[in-house]
Amino acid sequence: MKILCATAIAILAAAILPYYPIKLFALIATGLIAFSLLAWRFPAQGAFFLFFATPFFGNHPGGRFMELFPLLSSVWTIMSTGKDGLRLSRRFMHLYGLYLVFLLLPLVLHPVFFAAASFYKNGFFYLLNANEHSPLYPLQQTVWLALIPILAATVKPYYQHVIAGIASAFALTIVIGIFEIQLPFFADMLDRAHIFLDGYVDRTHPHRITFGQHFFEWLTHSPNSLFWNRSWHAVFIIASLPFASLFLYERVTGATPLRQRFVFIFSSILLTFYLIAVGARGALFSWSAFLFVAGIGWILSRSSSRLIYALPYIAIVGTFLLQLVVPILIVFTEQGRTEFRYPQFAAAFKIFAMFPLTGGGTESYGYYNNFFLRAAAEAVKHGSSHNQLLQIAVGNGLLGILFYFGLLIGFSNEIRKRMIATDLASTPFILITAGMASAIVYGSVQEWNYLRPVMLMWTMLLYLPWHYQTENRSPEANRWWVLTPLCILALLFSYRSLPDSEFFRATDQAFTKQIEAPTGDNNSDVSSKAFTPTAPWLGVEYVDPDRFVIMQGESHILLPSELQIGKITSLREDTEVISVWSRAEKGRYLRIRCHSTSPDLRGDFDARRLCAEITIPESTKFFQSLERPALYRERTKQRGLF
Repeated sequence: MKILCATAIAILAAAILPYYPIKLFALIATGLIAFSLLAWRFPAQGAFFLFFATPFFGNHPGGRFMELFPLLSSVWTIMSTGKDGLRLSRRFMHLYGLYLVFLLLPLVLHPVFFAAASFYKNGFFYLLNANEHSPLYPLQQTVWLALIPILAATVKPYYQHVIAGIASAFALTIVIGIFEIQLPFFADMLDRAHIFLDGYVDRTHPHRITFGQHFFEWLTHSPNSLFWNRSWHAVFIIASLPFASLFLYERVTGATPLRQRFVFIFSSILLTFYLIAVGARGALFSWSAFLFVAGIGWILSRSSSRLIYALPYIAIVGTFLLQLVVPILIVFTEQGRTEFRYPQFAAAFKIFAMFPLTGGGTESYGYYNNFFLRAAAEAVKHGSSHNQLLQIAVGNGLLGILFYFGLLIGFSNEIRKRMIATDLASTPFILITAGMASAIVYGSVQEWNYLRPVMLMWTMLLYLPWHYQTENRSPEANRWWVLTPLCILALLFSYRSLPDSEFFRATDQAFTKQIEAPTGDNNSDVSSKAFTPTAPWLGVEYVDPDRFVIMQGESHILLPSELQIGKITSLREDTEVISVWSRAEKGRYLRIRCHSTSPDLRGDFDARRLCAEITIPESTKFFQSLERPALYRERTKQRGLF
């Protein structure tokens, strides 16, 4: 088993590390070896380190080094499994099997991602480094979401260290945020760090949330802490809140009641003022929900009321309904359509209508927005729907929503059973319930899986009731082989095709009949057979006003009849570009065959197999994504949307 684990770690490292400069390669390789040894010799301390490190991966998908967090998570899981085995119950296996069905079913029914991914480079690094707009992203998220339940089950014996690690990370981010507020030079250092990580930083003013004015008029910007904007700093705080509150509760257990109340009240006041300084409205609503549910639970517990047993169901179902109602009110009411998130919610409903039962693919909102809605001039700026329920609806359809709701009901039932077993001595379960309620409230205006550490913490929260096991455990067995299908998925999604495999297919006669298409001729239709595209845009990507990049292979783009193509410029040596027009049932397509014999650059971070670029004058007014609700309404209203 030691040899097998060492081999797995070596393969993971070999797939990731060669893409970094040599000095950085040495640093990351040393750290990876040290963490592997820590996870093998001291898995509890390794678990603490993994969860303490979560805020250091607070950049958005595709940011520099973001691929290292799933790598570290995989390393810890492999090393812990190799040393102690993977003890899973039959109940877990049945639920996990159903979960995999919901993850994989959209990919089986809608294999457009594999067609689109053929224009991208092979490799595990490119899979993990993909951003939310890429067709590789749903494949990446399928692997990640298949891994984290196994990680959560593996780490269950070390939950005290998980709680301590997340609580320490929670405190660290707030301390850094306070320094950031007080010391301008420190804030500037953080900004430069984020610019290095992703090329930019998002600095915003706090929302005016107190009678039209902010408490802290002297505050010029919200603290971002270790995150690239204040919203995701706030999301991290809410995600780690139940763990921090449990850690604090366990520290003061045994103290006098007066001291306990003082600690909790003082900590709550400090966090309230800090969240006001951050200024994210979703965080303040979520924190209010936490205090409300925890306060109601404390009152019911003090009064020995058996109504406390209904608290998990009421809190969880109520906040779930909030996730459902918020986007409906914003999209389908006149007042709601002026809200900032209206374009994201409206786009999510549009994509959900395309695949209502099974969804279009896990975490596929960004891809469909970038390549389907953009083709219809309905694209929005962001690659996230900003609502957890809508994100699941787009990716996994009604079946995914039912599974998600079932998980929440199962969570509520486990909390209730443990409350009954402890006979009203239920403070930890009240805090866990309040934590889940606050996370769901924030899920009404933000999705969790945009940051992988946040999604991992939410999964840990689902598992928290089992940390307080009060009855006989279900029979467990060492099922280490469960990692095998995960490895197969990772290999399949990382190495999707042989290099240049699309050129082994017979070339369409449309390209053989026309060696060089007349770029200005919009009436030419030389296709010898009906063109049936799998997607409106394939292998072509909009990058800035009136300019598109073309990737290697046979690509196509749906264009309005009033647009004419301009200049096609090769981006690589030894490049052959042939373009033709074809008409299909739903419009007029420019089809491009771009092939280059120049090899891909080793260590290039860009996963796209770039081949050429094309200018299309006046295309910006059709294809540029919109953020302001009024502009989005004006554009989509002409097409009968909402």
